[in-house]
Order: sequence, then C-alpha cells, then structure tokens
Amino acid sequence: MTLSNFFSAYRVVHRLAGRIRIHIPALSGLPAGWQKYLKPATEVIILKKSIHAVEVQPVSGSLRIDYDPQKLD
Repeated sequence: MTLSNFFSAYRVVHRLAGRIRIHIPALSGLPAGWQKYLKPATEVIILKKSIHAVEVQPVSGSLRIDYDPQKLD
C-alpha cells in the first residue's frame, strides 16, 4: 500500500460532538513491531490544543479522537 492509498482509504465511522472515530484499514494490518510507534504518534496528535485524548485500536483499525467541540469542529 502506498502512502497516498493509506490516507485515501480512511473513513469516519462515528462522530459526536467532541468525539470522532476514524477507520484506517492500514492500522489493522500493522505488524506488531510497528505498534510501538503508535504511542508517539498519538502524543503528537494530542499536542494540538483542544484535543483531550487519542486512542488507536490496531485490532479494529480505528483511531478515536476526543476533543473540545467548542474549539474544534
């Protein structure tokens, strides 16, 4: 899978004010050795002001982001 295919394959599966869950198929096929990079990647996302939490579920291939809906839409 190329990098452009990786990013074009994602889709929003659930969205509420303050929470979004995105399915990223490449995450479900992520080799175990690469999973150690998930925590640093989520820490970079959470540096954005108004983002409270980021969780990656490699088994389901999903990314959940909790944010302040007053500051981000």
